[in-house]
Amino acid sequence: MEMNFKDRGFLSTWYLNMVTFDREDNLWCVGTSNNIGKWNSRTFGLVDKKEYNQSWDSKMIAFDKSNAMWSVGTKGNLAKWNTTTGAWEEPDIAKPWDLKMIAFDNFGVMWCVGADGNVGQWNPIDGKWDDQGDLGGWKLDWIAFRPGDPRNDIYCVGTEHNLGLHDPKFPNDTFHIASNFECKSLFFHEIFGYCIGTEGNMGVSI
Repeated sequence: MEMNFKDRGFLSTWYLNMVTFDREDNLWCVGTSNNIGKWNSRTFGLVDKKEYNQSWDSKMIAFDKSNAMWSVGTKGNLAKWNTTTGAWEEPDIAKPWDLKMIAFDNFGVMWCVGADGNVGQWNPIDGKWDDQGDLGGWKLDWIAFRPGDPRNDIYCVGTEHNLGLHDPKFPNDTFHIASNFECKSLFFHEIFGYCIGTEGNMGVSI
């Protein structure tokens, strides 16, 4: 399996940690300075959304099915943005994890990658992460889901910046994906994959 990317360089001269899209098709990013930006299609530039950085340093953001913004902070903590109060609110988690990132699958379920490279699935009944271990034996930095995928396959970015695909039907294997990019994060929007390289540049699948 192969996935190659066309290098789009640096968005508005920002060095990036990740990109994502909200439910209204707006492009968002988190820069290497832990600042959150939103793409302005009229000016073809990123707008620094400084209101999200008050008392919070973000590593990454993600949007759930209701279009609420979630963030993993630089301390490995998780929070959800409250549009009414204009502040981040941390959920009550029975088993705290230090997180690298979170992602929402095609069913709206929240997943995470822990500080040790293992994967967790959110259990809303018990209010905790259910540890899925090391998928296929890989230590991970990132996971992503392709929209509309009925199998809910998990695309993986390993700690060595390698790409993989984990099929739930084969829980003991993660299949290597050949790529021209050394990735640190990955996101799928519609038919395209968006990869952030180790230099902070963005690639789009071709």
